[in-house]
Amino acid sequence: MFDSLLLGIKVILSDLKILAITGFGVSLIAASFFSSRLARRGAVFCTVMLLFLLWLDDAITVADKEIDTGYLNVYPFIKTQEHKYYEKQAVISILNIDQPYTPGMKLPIGSYEVEATLEKYETLQITINLSRDQTLNLYLRMRPVLNTQRLDIEATTDAFKAQTEKALNLLKATNNVAYNIATRHMDNIRQITIAGGTQGMLTRYYPGWEAYPTFNVAESSWKSIPNLDDIIWYASVIAHDSYHAKQYDDAEIICRENQTNLSDGLPANWLNENRPERKATIIAQPNFVCSDPDELMWREDAAERGAIDHQISVLSNIAGASNELLYLRLMQQECKGMHFKATNPCAKKASALFLQQIAR
Repeated sequence: MFDSLLLGIKVILSDLKILAITGFGVSLIAASFFSSRLARRGAVFCTVMLLFLLWLDDAITVADKEIDTGYLNVYPFIKTQEHKYYEKQAVISILNIDQPYTPGMKLPIGSYEVEATLEKYETLQITINLSRDQTLNLYLRMRPVLNTQRLDIEATTDAFKAQTEKALNLLKATNNVAYNIATRHMDNIRQITIAGGTQGMLTRYYPGWEAYPTFNVAESSWKSIPNLDDIIWYASVIAHDSYHAKQYDDAEIICRENQTNLSDGLPANWLNENRPERKATIIAQPNFVCSDPDELMWREDAAERGAIDHQISVLSNIAGASNELLYLRLMQQECKGMHFKATNPCAKKASALFLQQIAR
Protein backbone atom coordinates (compact mmCIF):
# COMPACT_ATOMS: atom_id res chain seq x y z
CA MET A 1 0.00 0.00 0.00
CA PHE A 2 2.76 2.44 0.99
CA ASP A 3 4.80 1.53 -2.11
CA SER A 4 1.79 2.29 -4.29
CA LEU A 5 1.44 5.74 -2.65
CA LEU A 6 5.12 6.50 -3.28
CA LEU A 7 4.77 5.45 -6.91
CA GLY A 8 1.82 7.84 -7.26
CA ILE A 9 3.87 10.69 -5.77
CA LYS A 10 6.73 9.99 -8.19
CA VAL A 11 4.31 10.20 -11.12
CA ILE A 12 3.10 13.59 -9.87
CA LEU A 13 6.69 14.77 -9.47
CA SER A 14 7.42 13.81 -13.06
CA ASP A 15 4.49 15.94 -14.22
CA LEU A 16 5.64 18.88 -12.08
CA LYS A 17 9.15 18.65 -13.53
CA ILE A 18 7.70 18.97 -17.01
CA LEU A 19 5.72 22.04 -15.87
CA ALA A 20 8.84 23.58 -14.28
CA ILE A 21 10.85 23.10 -17.47
CA THR A 22 8.01 24.55 -19.54
CA GLY A 23 7.70 27.51 -17.16
CA PHE A 24 11.42 28.13 -17.32
CA GLY A 25 11.32 28.21 -21.11
CA VAL A 26 8.32 30.57 -21.19
CA SER A 27 10.00 32.88 -18.66
CA LEU A 28 13.19 33.07 -20.77
CA ILE A 29 11.21 33.92 -23.91
CA ALA A 30 9.24 36.60 -22.06
CA ALA A 31 12.42 38.06 -20.57
CA SER A 32 14.14 38.26 -23.98
CA PHE A 33 11.21 40.05 -25.60
CA PHE A 34 10.02 42.29 -22.81
CA SER A 35 13.00 42.49 -20.43
CA SER A 36 10.48 41.99 -17.68
CA ARG A 37 11.83 41.68 -14.18
CA LEU A 38 8.84 39.44 -13.39
CA ALA A 39 9.76 37.10 -16.25
CA ARG A 40 13.33 36.82 -15.01
CA ARG A 41 12.08 36.09 -11.51
CA GLY A 42 9.79 33.43 -13.00
CA ALA A 43 12.76 31.77 -14.72
CA VAL A 44 14.72 31.76 -11.45
CA PHE A 45 11.71 30.33 -9.61
CA CYS A 46 11.25 27.57 -12.19
CA THR A 47 14.94 26.72 -11.99
CA VAL A 48 14.87 26.47 -8.22
CA MET A 49 11.63 24.45 -8.36
CA LEU A 50 13.09 22.06 -10.95
CA LEU A 51 16.20 21.46 -8.84
CA PHE A 52 14.00 20.80 -5.79
CA LEU A 53 11.81 18.38 -7.71
CA LEU A 54 14.84 16.50 -9.04
CA TRP A 55 16.21 16.20 -5.52
CA LEU A 56 12.85 15.06 -4.11
CA ASP A 57 12.33 12.50 -6.89
CA ASP A 58 15.76 11.05 -6.23
CA ALA A 59 15.13 10.96 -2.47
CA ILE A 60 11.91 8.99 -2.79
CA THR A 61 12.78 5.35 -3.50
CA VAL A 62 10.50 2.37 -3.98
CA ALA A 63 11.89 -1.08 -3.26
CA ASP A 64 12.27 -3.16 -6.42
CA LYS A 65 10.16 -6.28 -6.35
CA GLU A 66 11.51 -9.43 -7.95
CA ILE A 67 8.47 -10.25 -10.03
CA ASP A 68 10.30 -11.36 -13.14
CA THR A 69 12.14 -14.41 -11.83
CA GLY A 70 11.47 -18.02 -10.90
CA TYR A 71 13.34 -20.93 -9.34
CA LEU A 72 14.45 -24.22 -10.89
CA ASN A 73 15.27 -27.60 -9.36
CA VAL A 74 16.24 -30.55 -11.59
CA TYR A 75 16.01 -34.09 -10.24
CA PRO A 76 17.23 -36.87 -12.55
CA PHE A 77 16.10 -40.23 -11.19
CA ILE A 78 16.55 -43.93 -11.86
CA LYS A 79 15.51 -47.18 -10.18
CA THR A 80 12.34 -45.78 -8.72
CA GLN A 81 11.59 -48.88 -6.67
CA GLU A 82 14.65 -48.01 -4.59
CA HIS A 83 13.49 -44.39 -4.24
CA LYS A 84 16.64 -43.07 -5.89
CA TYR A 85 14.98 -40.00 -7.32
CA TYR A 86 17.93 -37.63 -7.10
CA GLU A 87 20.87 -39.20 -8.86
CA LYS A 88 23.90 -37.38 -7.48
CA GLN A 89 26.25 -38.44 -10.26
CA ALA A 90 24.19 -36.85 -13.03
CA VAL A 91 25.51 -33.65 -14.58
CA ILE A 92 22.89 -30.92 -15.09
CA SER A 93 23.48 -28.10 -17.57
CA ILE A 94 21.38 -25.24 -18.90
CA LEU A 95 22.53 -24.98 -22.47
CA ASN A 96 21.28 -21.52 -23.42
CA ILE A 97 22.93 -19.61 -20.55
CA ASP A 98 26.50 -19.37 -19.29
CA GLN A 99 25.55 -19.74 -15.64
CA PRO A 100 26.22 -23.22 -14.18
CA TYR A 101 23.24 -25.06 -12.72
CA THR A 102 22.77 -25.05 -8.96
CA PRO A 103 19.76 -26.53 -7.14
CA GLY A 104 17.07 -23.94 -6.55
CA MET A 105 18.78 -21.41 -8.79
CA LYS A 106 16.96 -18.17 -9.50
CA LEU A 107 16.44 -17.38 -13.18
CA PRO A 108 14.65 -14.72 -15.18
CA ILE A 109 11.35 -15.93 -16.57
CA GLY A 110 11.61 -17.51 -20.00
CA SER A 111 12.58 -20.70 -21.82
CA TYR A 112 15.59 -22.82 -20.90
CA GLU A 113 17.25 -25.86 -22.49
CA VAL A 114 17.98 -28.31 -19.67
CA GLU A 115 20.34 -31.23 -20.22
CA ALA A 116 21.01 -34.19 -17.91
CA THR A 117 23.86 -36.63 -18.54
CA LEU A 118 24.72 -39.79 -16.64
CA GLU A 119 27.19 -42.53 -17.49
CA LYS A 120 25.51 -45.56 -19.14
CA TYR A 121 22.28 -43.57 -19.53
CA GLU A 122 20.97 -41.62 -22.48
CA THR A 123 21.56 -37.88 -22.44
CA LEU A 124 18.24 -36.17 -21.88
CA GLN A 125 17.41 -32.68 -23.15
CA ILE A 126 14.21 -30.78 -22.53
CA THR A 127 12.91 -27.25 -23.00
CA ILE A 128 11.12 -25.79 -20.00
CA ASN A 129 9.25 -22.51 -19.58
CA LEU A 130 9.80 -20.80 -16.25
CA SER A 131 6.99 -18.52 -15.13
CA ARG A 132 6.97 -15.54 -12.79
CA ASP A 133 7.38 -16.49 -9.11
CA GLN A 134 7.33 -20.20 -10.04
CA THR A 135 9.41 -22.88 -8.35
CA LEU A 136 9.67 -25.60 -10.97
CA ASN A 137 10.74 -29.03 -9.69
CA LEU A 138 11.69 -30.92 -12.82
CA TYR A 139 11.88 -34.71 -12.49
CA LEU A 140 13.67 -36.48 -15.34
CA ARG A 141 13.67 -40.26 -15.62
CA MET A 142 17.01 -41.34 -17.06
CA ARG A 143 16.85 -44.23 -19.53
CA PRO A 144 19.77 -46.64 -19.93
CA VAL A 145 21.61 -46.95 -23.22
CA LEU A 146 20.91 -49.92 -25.46
CA ASN A 147 21.99 -53.41 -24.39
CA THR A 148 22.21 -52.40 -20.75
CA GLN A 149 20.78 -55.01 -18.40
CA ARG A 150 19.54 -53.33 -15.29
CA LEU A 151 16.21 -55.01 -14.62
CA ASP A 152 15.62 -56.02 -11.04
CA ILE A 153 13.81 -59.31 -10.42
CA GLU A 154 11.81 -59.31 -7.18
CA ALA A 155 11.31 -63.01 -6.58
CA THR A 156 9.84 -64.80 -3.60
CA THR A 157 10.92 -68.17 -5.06
CA ASP A 158 14.07 -69.35 -6.79
CA ALA A 159 11.92 -70.90 -9.52
CA PHE A 160 10.45 -67.54 -10.51
CA LYS A 161 13.85 -65.88 -10.67
CA ALA A 162 15.25 -68.72 -12.80
CA GLN A 163 12.25 -68.70 -15.12
CA THR A 164 12.43 -64.92 -15.56
CA GLU A 165 16.12 -65.06 -16.41
CA LYS A 166 15.46 -67.82 -18.97
CA ALA A 167 12.66 -65.80 -20.56
CA LEU A 168 14.84 -62.69 -20.79
CA ASN A 169 17.70 -64.69 -22.29
CA LEU A 170 15.29 -66.11 -24.88
CA LEU A 171 14.20 -62.60 -25.79
CA LYS A 172 17.80 -61.49 -26.09
CA ALA A 173 18.69 -64.44 -28.32
CA THR A 174 15.69 -64.20 -30.65
CA ASN A 175 14.60 -60.55 -30.71
CA ASN A 176 17.10 -57.95 -29.58
CA VAL A 177 14.62 -55.12 -30.19
CA ALA A 178 12.12 -56.66 -27.77
CA TYR A 179 14.90 -57.33 -25.26
CA ASN A 180 16.01 -53.70 -25.36
CA ILE A 181 12.43 -52.51 -24.92
CA ALA A 182 12.09 -54.70 -21.83
CA THR A 183 15.39 -53.65 -20.26
CA ARG A 184 15.15 -49.95 -21.10
CA HIS A 185 11.51 -49.24 -20.27
CA MET A 186 10.99 -51.45 -17.22
CA ASP A 187 12.79 -51.20 -13.91
CA ASN A 188 11.37 -54.23 -12.21
CA ILE A 189 9.76 -57.65 -12.70
CA ARG A 190 7.96 -58.64 -9.53
CA GLN A 191 6.49 -61.98 -8.53
CA ILE A 192 2.99 -61.77 -7.09
CA THR A 193 0.96 -64.55 -5.51
CA ILE A 194 -2.52 -63.62 -6.75
CA ALA A 195 -4.00 -66.49 -8.74
CA GLY A 196 -6.08 -66.23 -11.87
CA GLY A 197 -3.84 -63.96 -13.89
CA THR A 198 -4.30 -60.71 -11.94
CA GLN A 199 -1.19 -58.90 -13.00
CA GLY A 200 -0.11 -55.92 -15.00
CA MET A 201 2.41 -53.32 -16.00
CA LEU A 202 2.57 -50.43 -13.55
CA THR A 203 3.63 -47.58 -15.78
CA ARG A 204 3.37 -44.32 -13.85
CA TYR A 205 6.27 -43.41 -11.61
CA TYR A 206 5.31 -40.76 -9.10
CA PRO A 207 7.87 -40.29 -6.31
CA GLY A 208 6.56 -41.50 -2.97
CA TRP A 209 3.61 -43.34 -4.50
CA GLU A 210 4.60 -46.81 -5.72
CA ALA A 211 7.41 -48.59 -7.53
CA TYR A 212 7.21 -47.82 -11.24
CA PRO A 213 7.65 -48.96 -13.95
CA THR A 214 7.16 -52.48 -12.58
CA PHE A 215 5.68 -55.60 -14.14
CA ASN A 216 3.66 -57.63 -11.63
CA VAL A 217 3.65 -61.28 -12.75
CA ALA A 218 1.16 -63.89 -11.56
CA GLU A 219 1.85 -67.62 -11.67
CA SER A 220 -0.52 -68.12 -14.63
CA SER A 221 1.98 -66.30 -16.87
CA TRP A 222 5.17 -68.15 -16.02
CA LYS A 223 4.43 -71.61 -14.64
CA SER A 224 2.53 -74.75 -15.67
CA ILE A 225 0.63 -73.16 -18.55
CA PRO A 226 -1.54 -75.85 -20.23
CA ASN A 227 -0.51 -76.73 -23.80
CA LEU A 228 2.04 -73.91 -23.96
CA ASP A 229 5.78 -73.82 -23.43
CA ASP A 230 6.27 -71.94 -20.16
CA ILE A 231 9.48 -70.13 -21.18
CA ILE A 232 8.28 -69.17 -24.65
CA TRP A 233 4.93 -67.89 -23.42
CA TYR A 234 6.48 -66.03 -20.47
CA ALA A 235 9.01 -64.33 -22.79
CA SER A 236 6.16 -63.13 -25.01
CA VAL A 237 4.21 -61.85 -21.99
CA ILE A 238 7.25 -59.85 -20.84
CA ALA A 239 7.51 -58.43 -24.36
CA HIS A 240 3.81 -57.53 -24.34
CA ASP A 241 3.79 -55.70 -21.02
CA SER A 242 7.12 -53.98 -21.51
CA TYR A 243 5.69 -52.62 -24.76
CA HIS A 244 3.04 -50.86 -22.66
CA ALA A 245 5.86 -49.29 -20.65
CA LYS A 246 7.43 -48.11 -23.91
CA GLN A 247 4.07 -46.71 -25.03
CA TYR A 248 3.86 -44.76 -21.78
CA ASP A 249 7.38 -43.41 -22.19
CA ASP A 250 6.66 -42.39 -25.78
CA ALA A 251 3.46 -40.65 -24.68
CA GLU A 252 5.36 -38.89 -21.92
CA ILE A 253 7.92 -37.57 -24.40
CA ILE A 254 5.19 -36.15 -26.63
CA CYS A 255 3.37 -34.67 -23.65
CA ARG A 256 6.61 -33.26 -22.30
CA GLU A 257 7.45 -31.62 -25.62
CA ASN A 258 3.98 -30.08 -25.82
CA GLN A 259 4.04 -29.18 -22.12
CA THR A 260 0.34 -29.95 -21.91
CA ASN A 261 0.37 -30.56 -18.16
CA LEU A 262 2.38 -28.60 -15.63
CA SER A 263 0.18 -29.37 -12.64
CA ASP A 264 1.03 -31.04 -9.35
CA GLY A 265 2.15 -34.34 -10.79
CA LEU A 266 -1.13 -36.22 -10.35
CA PRO A 267 -3.82 -37.02 -12.91
CA ALA A 268 -7.01 -35.03 -12.43
CA ASN A 269 -9.12 -38.05 -11.44
CA TRP A 270 -6.52 -39.60 -9.13
CA LEU A 271 -8.32 -38.77 -5.89
CA ASN A 272 -11.80 -39.03 -7.41
CA GLU A 273 -11.49 -42.76 -8.04
CA ASN A 274 -12.87 -45.12 -5.42
CA ARG A 275 -9.53 -45.60 -3.70
CA PRO A 276 -9.78 -44.21 -0.13
CA GLU A 277 -6.26 -45.39 0.73
CA ARG A 278 -4.92 -42.82 -1.72
CA LYS A 279 -6.34 -39.94 0.30
CA ALA A 280 -4.78 -41.39 3.43
CA THR A 281 -1.30 -41.66 1.93
CA ILE A 282 -1.14 -38.70 -0.45
CA ILE A 283 1.95 -36.57 -0.18
CA ALA A 284 2.73 -33.19 -1.67
CA GLN A 285 3.80 -33.83 -5.25
CA PRO A 286 6.33 -31.70 -7.09
CA ASN A 287 5.73 -30.39 -10.57
CA PHE A 288 6.26 -32.82 -13.40
CA VAL A 289 6.79 -31.52 -16.88
CA CYS A 290 4.24 -34.10 -17.93
CA SER A 291 2.23 -35.69 -15.16
CA ASP A 292 -0.37 -37.61 -17.12
CA PRO A 293 0.45 -38.67 -20.70
CA ASP A 294 -2.37 -39.36 -23.12
CA GLU A 295 -3.97 -42.66 -22.07
CA LEU A 296 -4.97 -43.39 -25.66
CA MET A 297 -1.30 -44.03 -26.35
CA TRP A 298 -0.57 -46.49 -23.58
CA ARG A 299 -3.61 -48.15 -22.04
CA GLU A 300 -6.66 -47.97 -24.31
CA ASP A 301 -7.74 -50.41 -27.04
CA ALA A 302 -5.34 -49.12 -29.71
CA ALA A 303 -2.43 -49.44 -27.29
CA GLU A 304 -3.47 -52.99 -26.40
CA ARG A 305 -3.65 -53.97 -30.07
CA GLY A 306 -0.16 -52.55 -30.56
CA ALA A 307 1.17 -54.61 -27.64
CA ILE A 308 -0.45 -57.77 -29.02
CA ASP A 309 1.06 -57.14 -32.45
CA HIS A 310 4.46 -56.76 -30.77
CA GLN A 311 3.91 -60.02 -28.86
CA ILE A 312 3.01 -61.82 -32.09
CA SER A 313 6.14 -60.45 -33.74
CA VAL A 314 8.24 -61.78 -30.86
CA LEU A 315 6.66 -65.24 -31.04
CA SER A 316 7.15 -65.34 -34.82
CA ASN A 317 10.91 -65.19 -34.28
CA ILE A 318 10.99 -68.08 -31.80
CA ALA A 319 11.35 -71.59 -33.16
CA GLY A 320 8.76 -73.99 -31.78
CA ALA A 321 6.26 -71.27 -30.83
CA SER A 322 3.44 -72.52 -33.08
CA ASN A 323 1.05 -73.27 -30.22
CA GLU A 324 1.73 -69.94 -28.55
CA LEU A 325 1.15 -68.09 -31.82
CA LEU A 326 -2.09 -69.96 -32.47
CA TYR A 327 -3.36 -69.27 -28.95
CA LEU A 328 -2.55 -65.56 -29.13
CA ARG A 329 -4.04 -65.11 -32.60
CA LEU A 330 -7.27 -66.81 -31.52
CA MET A 331 -7.39 -64.50 -28.51
CA GLN A 332 -6.82 -61.55 -30.82
CA GLN A 333 -9.54 -62.79 -33.17
CA GLU A 334 -12.22 -63.49 -30.56
CA CYS A 335 -11.49 -60.54 -28.28
CA LYS A 336 -11.11 -58.09 -31.18
CA GLY A 337 -7.60 -57.15 -30.18
CA MET A 338 -8.72 -55.83 -26.80
CA HIS A 339 -7.30 -56.69 -23.39
CA PHE A 340 -8.62 -60.02 -22.25
CA LYS A 341 -8.81 -62.01 -19.03
CA ALA A 342 -9.18 -65.77 -18.79
CA THR A 343 -12.68 -65.35 -17.36
CA ASN A 344 -13.98 -63.21 -20.25
CA PRO A 345 -16.41 -64.95 -22.64
CA CYS A 346 -14.19 -64.12 -25.62
CA ALA A 347 -11.17 -65.67 -23.89
CA LYS A 348 -13.12 -68.81 -23.00
CA LYS A 349 -14.23 -69.16 -26.61
CA ALA A 350 -10.66 -68.64 -27.87
CA SER A 351 -9.38 -71.26 -25.40
CA ALA A 352 -12.00 -73.75 -26.60
CA LEU A 353 -11.07 -73.14 -30.24
CA PHE A 354 -7.40 -73.54 -29.35
CA LEU A 355 -7.97 -76.93 -27.72
CA GLN A 356 -10.00 -78.07 -30.73
CA GLN A 357 -7.30 -77.10 -33.20
CA ILE A 358 -4.34 -78.61 -31.37
CA ALA A 359 -6.32 -81.85 -30.85
CA ARG A 360 -6.58 -82.42 -34.62
